[in-house]
Amino acid sequence: STFQGDISGGLPLVRFRNVFPAEFTQDQITTRLDYTLYKGDSNGNGLNTLSGSFFYANFPAFDPFSSDTLVSPTPLIKDDRNRTLSVTNTHIFSANIINEVRFGYFYLDNSRRLDERFLADELTNSGQGIFNPASVFAPGAPTQRLARFAGTGNLSDFSVNAPTDIFNQRRQTTLTFADILTSLRVSHAFRLGGEHKRNFYA
Repeated sequence: STFQGDISGGLPLVRFRNVFPAEFTQDQITTRLDYTLYKGDSNGNGLNTLSGSFFYANFPAFDPFSSDTLVSPTPLIKDDRNRTLSVTNTHIFSANIINEVRFGYFYLDNSRRLDERFLADELTNSGQGIFNPASVFAPGAPTQRLARFAGTGNLSDFSVNAPTDIFNQRRQTTLTFADILTSLRVSHAFRLGGEHKRNFYA
């Protein structure tokens, strides 16, 4: 946001806002495979099938509004990526007993960073003569960029510089293992199994 106007002349104080347009691109690939490992006997007993699906997506983006305030002159660069894999093995022992083994892989990276134009020397702590103690332990762009200042009162919708988590690394990986046994008995169905999930964050 920029304030312009001639206080002493005939033009009133004019307020206007300039932002870069938002940009978003997404590339997706989805595939599925079903394969019969064993056809079983004439009654279908012993049938063993394998199925898998895979989802791939890259969706980089340029967000001109990186803050929770209405007016923020610090755009955000995103390079989000998503990978999802699911594999299921189904074995029919008999008409009454079915077993399913499942494996799942989920990966999501929605890390973000500040536009490098806002890391010019004059827009860093050192360029403004400010010392950030955190730079001793974690030197680099996250601690060199100027801290965020947000207005209060009538200026509560205005902020300067990027949010504190602008360089937040948001990578998540989840592994899932499951085994489910189904038993059919006349008018009842019994399901017994377990599932284990392992989450990784970085």
